[in-house]
Amino acid sequence: LQIGRGVRIVGVARDLTQGAIVPSVNPLSLALHGDGLYMVAGQSEEPLFTRAGQFQLNGRGEIVTPTGERLLGYGVDAQFRIDDSGLTPLAIPLGSTIAGMDGSPVTMTGYAITENGVVEGRYSDGIVRTLGRIRIATFNNPGGLVGAGDNLWAEGVNSGPPIENNPGSNGAGTIVAGAVELSNTDIGEEIVELTLASTHFKANAEVFRTADSLLDELMHIRR
Repeated sequence: LQIGRGVRIVGVARDLTQGAIVPSVNPLSLALHGDGLYMVAGQSEEPLFTRAGQFQLNGRGEIVTPTGERLLGYGVDAQFRIDDSGLTPLAIPLGSTIAGMDGSPVTMTGYAITENGVVEGRYSDGIVRTLGRIRIATFNNPGGLVGAGDNLWAEGVNSGPPIENNPGSNGAGTIVAGAVELSNTDIGEEIVELTLASTHFKANAEVFRTADSLLDELMHIRR
């Protein structure tokens, strides 16, 4: 007699293909059109990656995920010029006051995020100032990323290190502000696959029943 050992999951494939993009009422919903993932700082400052771009502002004005991870990118210097010396948490200090061109105080009244990741602040003097730039990470083997929960991923042994780029350059996707990327699951295709699996299961069950019936008849003849 041979006894089976049952079944188990050998592995789970990572499917990071593009999903449909739909408008959102949240201006900080940032859908990625193309390849790549956002870089965020985890609760212990560990580098994590996500494609779920439904961001919001925390109490310090930092751009964060729904679970509090801070979005990373390039900051700016005192003259509002991009500082590409290293990654830093990005912030949009709405309502903050700075000195205007003539020295008088001006207040940030709004913001915008361009498709190539530049975060811009609109001030009460009519001037738009740069607040930072979002950076995008791509991987040679994104299927090797390790799941960290809450739509977050960590670098894995097989994924290779992250390759940082500005959105829209060197194969990285562009940003669609005020939009959400939906699940890339094709419901119609999944229903077809489920129907085929069910049909195959029924066919296999009939084969087992027929074999069992033939074996029973053979044993009855031998008796």
